[in-house]
Amino acid sequence: MSNTTDLLNKLLTIIPIYGRILNPRCLVFDNHGYLVTISLIDSTLVQFNATDMTIIDQTNLSFNSSKTLSYNNGNYFVGFRDRILVIDSENLTEVNNITSTNLIETRDMMFLNNGRTLVVTSTNNKYLLFFNRSSIISTDFYPVYEQSVSYTFPHGLLAINDTFFYATSWAYNTVYSYSAISGNNLWKESLILDGRSISTWSYGSHITIDDCGRFWYSLGPSGVVIYDKYGSFLGLLSFPNSMIFATVITDNYIIYLSDEKLNRTIRINPNIQC
Repeated sequence: MSNTTDLLNKLLTIIPIYGRILNPRCLVFDNHGYLVTISLIDSTLVQFNATDMTIIDQTNLSFNSSKTLSYNNGNYFVGFRDRILVIDSENLTEVNNITSTNLIETRDMMFLNNGRTLVVTSTNNKYLLFFNRSSIISTDFYPVYEQSVSYTFPHGLLAINDTFFYATSWAYNTVYSYSAISGNNLWKESLILDGRSISTWSYGSHITIDDCGRFWYSLGPSGVVIYDKYGSFLGLLSFPNSMIFATVITDNYIIYLSDEKLNRTIRINPNIQC
């Protein structure tokens, strides 16, 4: 739906469906079609029915303060301060533990090269960390490369293809693009979006892009700020007293959000047929 004002009007007039979880973080879809998130407070991983937001299953994780969640090839990847747990999506058992001396406060993860490369934001030392999978069927990853960033607290990641991705700054509410320069061993960083005029509260968590090329930037208490592909402001999706951490947009603009402050996941179906 290309008209942002009409889309926002539809989204804001629909009664959402909520799922309940303490301090939810990232949102992913798995091979079962479940919406999955983690709780920062009690370190649980929860699978939701993506239609009615009821809980399918959940498991307690082995470490405290689960920070971030990703999914690849039948496994959940849960980031903690200094490690990444790999969890089988079928039985919710822990199958591996990925570590690196340069990993200090994991904030997001993404996969490149058909899952063979894992990219991680290590926020406290301002690194992008690159890991390679030991074999195509293995959950073992080993560190191969790190690149420092120019800004404070790198956070969210969004892969576009194997040679281009975006990263956010939690501190500055900015978004940067990265394009591969030398066989994926060196990446050119460019500032492409600045949300500081919208929110002075540091909360530049995650970004996604819809099928019209609009950026949807989750900025906590400011809600989700929408920009065009040139970085110009288009609109705002916000909810009273909320802290929006992550946003996922699916077919026909069904939107899922995680709300850290009000301890809920949100599903909004604007009933648009694209």
